[in-house]
Amino acid sequence: MQYLMEKIWSLNILKRNKIFLLAFLILSLINSASYSQTSNSNEWELIATVNVPNIHVISTDPYNNIYIGDKSGNIIKTDATGKIIHNFSPSRKGEIALLEAWRSVNIFAFYRELQTYTILDRFLNTSSPATKFNRDLIGFARLASFSSDNNLWIIDDIEFSLKKLNLSFQQLDVNTRLDLLLDPQQYDLNFMREYQNLLFINDKNSGILIFDNLGNYKTTLPHKGLDFFCFDKNNIYFLTDNTIKSIDVYTYKETSIPLPDGNFKKAIIGKNEIYLFSDHYFSIYKK
Repeated sequence: MQYLMEKIWSLNILKRNKIFLLAFLILSLINSASYSQTSNSNEWELIATVNVPNIHVISTDPYNNIYIGDKSGNIIKTDATGKIIHNFSPSRKGEIALLEAWRSVNIFAFYRELQTYTILDRFLNTSSPATKFNRDLIGFARLASFSSDNNLWIIDDIEFSLKKLNLSFQQLDVNTRLDLLLDPQQYDLNFMREYQNLLFINDKNSGILIFDNLGNYKTTLPHKGLDFFCFDKNNIYFLTDNTIKSIDVYTYKETSIPLPDGNFKKAIIGKNEIYLFSDHYFSIYKK
């Protein structure tokens, strides 16, 4: 009888221990989920803040260097820590409409007001004066950007078309009308970039238009109000509502990254850092 009572007592203890263990595991999971949720929004470490007057256009190269242009056409290059390492000042002042450094060996700056573009080396030196467009081929360039085959993508406002200018032969390899895609009276094309054989053109009023490398229209990402985007692996990303929105360019799956509070307008994702830009400074954070 005593043996039977001891057995029942030990079984009850074991049962209570299992209940306590289960309760502990549930509480641990709840706390872990709560911590993870808090970490996503608060776990940002400010590394540095770099004051730069009149930030207008930005870009980055594959080595995590940052390029910033102002409205007078001046360009500075910083390393990944925000230290200024090179600068460029044009002989003729003009607002940079688009700055591109993704090729790293050739930095491209397009001046819409002057209807010229400049190609700089990685030290921000140029070996030739700014180049004008062939007026027989390009009526008025609203946007211009490098293509992967060393030519230029151009939005021609006069013909309202997307053109690809072959620089070697001074001829058009692509000429795609845009009036079937956009209202010629209600568009605001302000940025474009080729990436992985796709061309992305931002219309502030309708979203990001995607073309193949032959100038054929594919689709539109309906995110309005943008003036800059960038790429990381298979994703296009941009800053909106104090959040970085990331979209897979093949599956169109979207993810969001909440940011620390601040009046930020543009963002660049580096190898280990994130760079957030305001009008007069940029901040470097680590997650």
